[in-house]
Amino acid sequence: MQWATETEWRREQDDLERRAERHERAIETAARLEELGSPRLSIKVLFLDIDGVLVNRWSLMQASGCQAPFAPACLTALNRILRETTAQIVVTSVWRTEFSELRRSSLQHLLTVKGVAGTVLDSTPVLRGQARVDEISQWLDEYERYPIKSFVILDDEGGMGSLSAHLVQTRHEIGLTEYDADRAVNILGENRPEGHI
Repeated sequence: MQWATETEWRREQDDLERRAERHERAIETAARLEELGSPRLSIKVLFLDIDGVLVNRWSLMQASGCQAPFAPACLTALNRILRETTAQIVVTSVWRTEFSELRRSSLQHLLTVKGVAGTVLDSTPVLRGQARVDEISQWLDEYERYPIKSFVILDDEGGMGSLSAHLVQTRHEIGLTEYDADRAVNILGENRPEGHI
């Protein structure tokens, strides 16, 4: 997305932060209702890699590492998935290790400032010497706050083994496309995690 002025950009960022705060309040309200004995809320989870999904070749021509902007088309596709499914984000990217001191709220702020219009639920554990599929599997096995209705994995790498049915694999140089977004919406709407609830 291109902004004509810095004021428009700031207005868009303020709007994204307000939406993220509303979503976070809704989660807190659901948690309070659960404590009062209301039925448990089930959630949809989007496991998010960043490099190769939101950061593509264009992004890396602008800046490197965590300074790289998210590609506008990729960001639009991600925000459509989040809007249509109300999925919550679990960060799987190596970015989570570069910001290891940051709390979830700081990861939320980082993604919001870069234009992501969703809520960061958590990040996967860092398992040295293990594959990303192992980190995602461990997170699924250990997460207990809400039942997981469905989940999707957005990543430019394959090798998801038993979780392959939940993978939308992007191309590193292009990143997330609208076609990928359609596939992710379908996975979140149809698949239930097997062996993880």
